[in-house]
Amino acid sequence: MSDVVPTSLIDAVLERRGWQKVEAGDRVSLWANPEATGSPEMYVPHGLHQGGFEWSDIARRVAEVAGVTATAIETEIEMGRYDVVRVRVPEARGGTVPLEAGSTLVSATRVMLRAAATTARRPQQRIKSYSKLGDEVVRGARLAHTERGSMIFPVLLLLDEPPEDKSEPLAGFDSITPESDQRRVTRTLAEALSLYNRTVIQKAVEPKAVDMGPLIAAGGSREMFRQVQQVLRDPELGVLDVGFAWAAVEQPRGQAVERVGISSDAIDLVDRTVQLLSKLEPRPRSIVTGPIYTISHATDGPVHIAIQAAGLNGHLQKVELTVSADRRSDLHKWMDAGITVTASGRIQTQPGMPARLLDVDGPVPLDETIFQSE
Repeated sequence: MSDVVPTSLIDAVLERRGWQKVEAGDRVSLWANPEATGSPEMYVPHGLHQGGFEWSDIARRVAEVAGVTATAIETEIEMGRYDVVRVRVPEARGGTVPLEAGSTLVSATRVMLRAAATTARRPQQRIKSYSKLGDEVVRGARLAHTERGSMIFPVLLLLDEPPEDKSEPLAGFDSITPESDQRRVTRTLAEALSLYNRTVIQKAVEPKAVDMGPLIAAGGSREMFRQVQQVLRDPELGVLDVGFAWAAVEQPRGQAVERVGISSDAIDLVDRTVQLLSKLEPRPRSIVTGPIYTISHATDGPVHIAIQAAGLNGHLQKVELTVSADRRSDLHKWMDAGITVTASGRIQTQPGMPARLLDVDGPVPLDETIFQSE
């Protein structure tokens, strides 16, 4: 990181810790924490220098209110622009693991991220060619030091700065900032593994073709679950244990996945899943998955929404669809909560125009597709 810490990063960490900006100036801002004893206030200069006196003082004051160490707050600020995927080695003896097992785990993590980076742009059960744009995101990932006290390999994804939106809001038009490319990859991997864990592994019932629809919509693929196979079959591993930490600058919206664990006891279920994803016929209708980020409507007319999804060329873009007016409340609720939704239909494209989804089935929250399949 640079010696000068971006103001947006400091703001994001303070907001995550319950502080509120009371006054904003050109050089400093006044922050307060109304939930803390005595309602403490402090001035925060713009462009703090990492390691300087003001940096240390602010970290100490935030830590005192939060009940953690100042070092923990400094680390939180330093890592505030990174999503972190943590893969854990179970029961490492003497803090070490056989080289081959460690290589299997790191390699499997890379391929799972690569698969997620492709299906984040277009859900597909079998990946015939990986997305070049998705591969660019994965190439930017960094492998950090194993964390002290346990055998954990942290994989860091540096999030792009969100584009500045200077447009004035229009009447009847609501929007949120779209996800960064990196966050979409991390979220896709987390949601696909979590959904699979809840709907297949925890049920301990042999999966059927009908169970694959929600999994594919979430970004699961044959290539992703082949890597789960590799980890579970390694005698030195036998467990896929993945944790997720979310960058402060792009707060996860909705219920963020924190950890997913799958043990070798479930290897038969994983084998069956890979077989199903290898044999299923491609769906004739297009699946669109992602967060809603714009909603517009007249007073009583239908609702026009845009989902941040994938275009036919693999670029992330908005896909527009029209929904009946009686679903307006749910749509606003899902957008405000950052819930991932999915819809299917026929994609229509025209030069110079956003893609449209016709003959729409949905949208519904991704989790609700589980119950529909049951």
